[in-house]
Amino acid sequence: VVDPDVSGLAVNINLHETMIITGFRRAAGLTAVLIFIIVIAQLRSLGDAVLALVPTGLGWLWMLGVMAVIGLDFNVANIVALPLVIGIGTAFGVHLMHRYQESARAHGGVARLDDLVRSTGGAVVLSALTTIASFAALMLSDYGGMVTFGLAMVLGISACLLASIIVLPALLALLRRAA
Repeated sequence: VVDPDVSGLAVNINLHETMIITGFRRAAGLTAVLIFIIVIAQLRSLGDAVLALVPTGLGWLWMLGVMAVIGLDFNVANIVALPLVIGIGTAFGVHLMHRYQESARAHGGVARLDDLVRSTGGAVVLSALTTIASFAALMLSDYGGMVTFGLAMVLGISACLLASIIVLPALLALLRRAA
C-alpha cells in the first residue's frame, strides 16, 4: 500500500510504467481485432482467416509461456513486442493460406502440402529468419531493456514461424483440405 501523500519521481515513473504497459496490452488486443477483419477481407473466407491466424495465436501463447518459464516479464522497453509479434507473425500464416487457396483451386479443392511447405514455406522461413536475426542483434546491446525487447521478439517470431510451418500444414491435412 502506498501512502496517498507520497510524491516524487519514483511515483511518477511507476505511474507512467503502468500506463505504458496497460496501453500496449490494449493496443495488442485492438491490433488482433483489426488484423482479423483485414485477413477475413483479404482471404474472403472466415474459415481461411481463422486458419491463417492460428499460427499467430499459438506463437503468441508459446512466446508468453517461454517468457514465463525463463522469468522474462514485460517492461516499458519490451512491451512493444506484444502488438509487433501479432503484426509480423500474421504474415506467415496469411502467405501460406494464400498459397493454399491457389493450390486448392488448381487441384480440385484439395491443396497440395508440397505447394505450401516447399515453395511458400521456404519464402516464409527466409523472411522470418532475416527478421529474427535483426531482432537478435538487439540482444547484443548494453541496455537491458533493449536486450529483453530483442529476446521477446526472437521468441515471438520464432514461435509464430514454427506454428506456421508445422501446425498450419498439419491442421490443413487433418481437416482434409490439403494432402
